[in-house]
Formats: sequence, structure tokens, C-alpha cells
Amino acid sequence: MRSDPSRPWLTALPQEVRQQRLVVWLGCNILRTAHMAETLNDILTHMELDHALLGGPSHCCGSVHTASGLRDVADNMLQRTMEKFDQFKPEQLLYWCPSCDDHLSHRDQNLISETAKRRLNATVFLSGHISQDLLVHPVPVSVAIHRHVDFPEQEEESKAVHDLLSRIPGLRVIDTPAAEGLGRHCTVPRIKDFGEALYVKTMADWAAEAKARGATHMVSIYHSCHRRLTLLQRDHEGTRNLELANYLTLVARSMGLSEREDKFARISKIASVDAMMAGLEGEFAERGIKPDVVRRALKDQFEKLR
Repeated sequence: MRSDPSRPWLTALPQEVRQQRLVVWLGCNILRTAHMAETLNDILTHMELDHALLGGPSHCCGSVHTASGLRDVADNMLQRTMEKFDQFKPEQLLYWCPSCDDHLSHRDQNLISETAKRRLNATVFLSGHISQDLLVHPVPVSVAIHRHVDFPEQEEESKAVHDLLSRIPGLRVIDTPAAEGLGRHCTVPRIKDFGEALYVKTMADWAAEAKARGATHMVSIYHSCHRRLTLLQRDHEGTRNLELANYLTLVARSMGLSEREDKFARISKIASVDAMMAGLEGEFAERGIKPDVVRRALKDQFEKLR
């Protein structure tokens, strides 16, 4: 899913860890929409902020293992992840994933490191630190933000995205209702509890209302929502009347940065796993990924959800 053969995030720590002002905890699932992680890195680099990004299974919060009843495994995994944060001695830990934050919030706080306790959402950080003089290029679109408001954290992050996008020249934010009853973000388990058919109808109705109010684009905040909205647009005509973009893409566009390709969206539109394999063959061969691993991942992500 990466734009480049190299990755901007660390999956393992180097032998010598250099102190960083910021450590950005990506978690695991954002890497399915790797363009978001790449764009976040581009933005922080453009802001000349000393930072390190940590992502992938080796920096897992353990929430999946907790859900499977493997509490001790989850606690050990989280402990190792927090120890990695501390090695950088950061001024600030930024987190991306709502599930990671939720998992930390529900653990015994005596077990949570001081670095992790001082975590701040990356979206809130960006809204507070991107100065107006960095947003120089007009982005002439009208956007409806897909936002969650069932938790105070999501209300704060939604407001941060609204404030940040409102500072982009030429961009207009259209007020639309929030997604209620869907938890902190659009995860598969939460959608199943909500009802998949109801989720499809709710999003289609929301997209129609956003279009009627003048929106040209729907904007995602979280990686999980972006994936679900991408697959909805693939499978359900009612959500195709708006172009989908993550808010980071629009921020980078206004900064004049090279735009990262949303490969998840491109691959999702290919008709079959065989065709996906054919289109990606050169890339996974170049990166040393076994074809059977690629096929299994593509089937799990794209075919089963049709």
C-alpha cells in the first residue's frame, strides 16, 4: 500500500535511538491506508519538526488480543510498546488511532507510562501547530466532514479538523450531522453491532444531505472510516455522489506537497483478486513479499467484504 519502496515509519527500533521531539504512534491499522501515514510524515517534515513514526504489529496496543480474551498477552504487548516510546525521550507522544487511545484509557493507569499518559491526538496537535503561512495554496472544494461525536475525544478531534480545514484558502466546510451510535470510529465490530444495512443507509442518507447542502467532497478523519467509506463507494451507488479524501491530503495539497496516492481506493476498484495480483506484481516482487501472502491479504481486505 506504500507509495515508495521505503517506509517513513519504524517497525523496529535502531540499535542507537536518538532523542526526538515527537514520537508519533501510528498503531497497526492505519498502514492499510498507508498514504495517510506517508502524508502525516510529509506534513511534519515540512513543518521542520523532529519526529519519529512508529507503526505496525511490533507497536501494537494489544486491543485485538484483549478482545480475544488474551489479556496477559495484550498487557505484555502494550508494555513493550510503551518501553519503545520512552527510549526516544520525546517531549510529546502523538497518537493516531482511537482504538489505541481507548485501550490505554481502560487499562490500569498504574501500568501506563508517563510518556503514554501525556499522549495527544495527532489531529489536535496539527490543528494547534500548523500556522496560516503554511497553508498557501487554494483548495477550491466544499467538504462535509465524516465525524463521530459519541465520545468527547472524537468531538475534540472533529473540531480540530473543522478548524484546520477552515484555514485553507478556497476551501469551504459544509455543516452536516455527525455519525451517531458508531462509537469512536467505523470499525467492523461496531458496524456489525449498529447493523450493516442500517450503516449503508445512514451513510447514503448523509452523503445525499451533504450533496444537497453544496458539498463536493466527503472528508475522513480516521483510517478505519476511510476504508469503510471507500468500500461503500465501491459497492453502493448512494455514496458515490461525493469524492472521498482524508483531511491530511487536503492539508498537504494546500502546503504544496506532492500528493500521496490512495492505493487502497485504487485497488478496491479492481474487479478481482487475480486482477489485483497482476496489477501489483511488480511492486510486491520488488519489496520481497511472497505472492501467497499478498493474495491472502487482498482476499481478506477486499473480497470478503463484497
